[in-house]
Amino acid sequence: MKKAVLWAFLLAAKAQVLWIERASEASSLPLQAQAYRISSEEWVFAIKLNLTSWLPYGFDSSVPIRAELIDEKGPLAETLFTVPLEPHWQGSWRWKLTHQPHSTWVGLQVSCPEAPEGPFFTQFAWPAEPTGFWVESASTLLTPPVEVKRPDGTAEKVSPGQARWEAYFVPAPVDTSLPLPPYLLKRKKKSPLVSSSCAWHLRGDTSRVFWTCRWPARPYAAPGGTLPQPAPDQWEAAFQRFSDRKPGDRSDRGLIFLFVGEPPLRLLTLSSEVWVYPDERLSFHFVYEEGTWKLVRKLEYQGLWKKR
Repeated sequence: MKKAVLWAFLLAAKAQVLWIERASEASSLPLQAQAYRISSEEWVFAIKLNLTSWLPYGFDSSVPIRAELIDEKGPLAETLFTVPLEPHWQGSWRWKLTHQPHSTWVGLQVSCPEAPEGPFFTQFAWPAEPTGFWVESASTLLTPPVEVKRPDGTAEKVSPGQARWEAYFVPAPVDTSLPLPPYLLKRKKKSPLVSSSCAWHLRGDTSRVFWTCRWPARPYAAPGGTLPQPAPDQWEAAFQRFSDRKPGDRSDRGLIFLFVGEPPLRLLTLSSEVWVYPDERLSFHFVYEEGTWKLVRKLEYQGLWKKR
């Protein structure tokens, strides 16, 4: 049954699946990355790698790595480098691209040429304008003080409220209203975006939001009060894993995670993400729009929420 469901979604997606992640195999993401445009042509990539499966193929205390950058029309750049023979590596490198990407979202593929296992893949949004500096973090969640690095090799640690903070960060307008859970189909006037003391943009880069403090979790009322209350650690996990333009526990993916549970199977492509629950014969399709992952609403979801 699980294989049948998987093939059905592969055919329906009409796109090459770049990374299939099973919940039992995903204790930590093998690759996390962020891109910073520090000049008109030069970029910095801050990445975090889980090298556990590649350690047997290391040589002379190092592991060979190939990094490839691709967009919807094909390869953008490629580089080879080595990292220490350790289970985890986090760092950055500067990359000069010959031409600009053709799409908003771009994929980074990292592989070990000596290993038979397939490559790691992740995707991220390009910053629109050059920043002139970068933050070496593999997550959209930051804990002050934040270390800002500059192309000349110097670095500076800053925190919100300090005079120098505003030289690098600007308040990010975010949706602070309570989002509609999927079971509510009635129309609601969209609340205006407002600036939050926790949300920031890097100057020149408005493609993502950095969060510097914990957003308070709020339980969502269900029809008739039948939905179970998620545990505190589930709220924290949703916030940590699914924050983008909105805090993770208030995003569409966070809501599904809280009230339906961890998906046994995730299908990721450059343009969408599908969560598959084979035993329940259920799936949720997300697309990236307006700075956040949005659930593609379906009428059949209404029955699911009323049953819980």
